[in-house]
Amino acid sequence: MNLVNSWSSGHTLWPMPCGVSRTSSQSQTDMTKLWLNYPEEHRTIPMKTKFFFIIQLAYWHHSFPEFYLQKYKGDEMKERTTPILIHIVAIAAGYALNFNRITLVLVALEALVGLIFHAARFLHIIECKNTSSKLFRIFNIIFVISRVMETLLAAVVFWHGFKVNEDALRRYPRGNFNTSFIRLNALFGVVVLQGYQFALFALFHFGRIRESWSKKTKKTQANPPVNPKNVKTKKDE
Repeated sequence: MNLVNSWSSGHTLWPMPCGVSRTSSQSQTDMTKLWLNYPEEHRTIPMKTKFFFIIQLAYWHHSFPEFYLQKYKGDEMKERTTPILIHIVAIAAGYALNFNRITLVLVALEALVGLIFHAARFLHIIECKNTSSKLFRIFNIIFVISRVMETLLAAVVFWHGFKVNEDALRRYPRGNFNTSFIRLNALFGVVVLQGYQFALFALFHFGRIRESWSKKTKKTQANPPVNPKNVKTKKDE
């Protein structure tokens, strides 16, 4: 990922405080605001929150023409298309199903983790090795914590919260999508996405560990340790 991508990923965060301010301030005092009075209060979204969703969707959509401009190969395009489509579908589904509050919190957490990652990459590009390595370590810790937090938050909201006012009549035209089928599938989708991201994270680090071990073994094979007894015998001769 180049320098422009690093900046633009962090740039999508700037509307986050104004979009999350209402939801985050309420959730600090009462977490039940994430699911209470659904769908009546959830259908009316402030303009700042709508703008946040628009910015997020626009950012992920802009990556497709970027493939052509940066002349990515077929394998690179396939690898990058998967997370882009996941973000687009998840954000659009949360907005369309009026699950905008929980979607807003999850996207904000993802954006915060992404900001730390791209800041570390930016420092690595400008050759601030010590600072970037420390920031990468912080990112690794926060990434794992965020996976657990997002999974637990989704479980509380979709499994427990929305179950309180579940709609068995399936009044979709009124904007009420709080049925057991949609609710459990939404929870399943969040859990699968968190597991998928954690699996990629674990595979990446296991690959780095294997690579470092292989380099060490090659160095030891190329430069075997000298036996001091052999050195003494050669000197005596």
